[in-house]
Amino acid sequence: MKIARYATWIALGIGAAIFLAAYYLLAAVGWSIPIAVGIAAVLCLCASFASWLLLDRRSTQDIRTDEYMLEAEQKVQVLQQKLRQLSTFAARIRQRDAALLLGQICNDVDQLLLRIRAKNPTELLSSAETVTNYMGQVVSVAEQYVDIEAYPRYYKEPEKKLVQIQQSLRSFDEYLVASTTALEESNTLMLDVDMKMLDAAKYRRLS
Repeated sequence: MKIARYATWIALGIGAAIFLAAYYLLAAVGWSIPIAVGIAAVLCLCASFASWLLLDRRSTQDIRTDEYMLEAEQKVQVLQQKLRQLSTFAARIRQRDAALLLGQICNDVDQLLLRIRAKNPTELLSSAETVTNYMGQVVSVAEQYVDIEAYPRYYKEPEKKLVQIQQSLRSFDEYLVASTTALEESNTLMLDVDMKMLDAAKYRRLS
């Protein structure tokens, strides 16, 4: 399936190789440049199309699934970029509990995405988009925390603001944990069935 996903690019590469080979061969035997280019272009198109047909045998549903997963992974990459930004701010925070909280948020986001990808991949795009939107606010708040810590004299009640920021970050982390818990709870029924089947296996014989 991975080859099929890149069938277009592979086919174009094959076509380009055919074009160059045909052009140089025709030019070498004395064909004029316009004719050599024209014949080489036709051969290129035919070779590209034939290669694409051979390589990409996915169904319409497979193509839609691949396109969805590609879009989802692109959104995940955007989210991972925000996690890297958050890790950078965590390294600059002097207050240990706040720094650890930001690290925990990064870890919880990673775990949530990992479990969604494994157990409910059809929700990966919407989940990544939702968390990315929240993470934009988290990064902004973390940046503000760093600035208040570094320059408290420019803020009214800086200590109070720092406490409020930690509370909001802790609430977001609780949301992440609750989301992961809900995902795992949805699989509890299947887990119960599997355990009961294993328990019942002691009453059976293979022969």
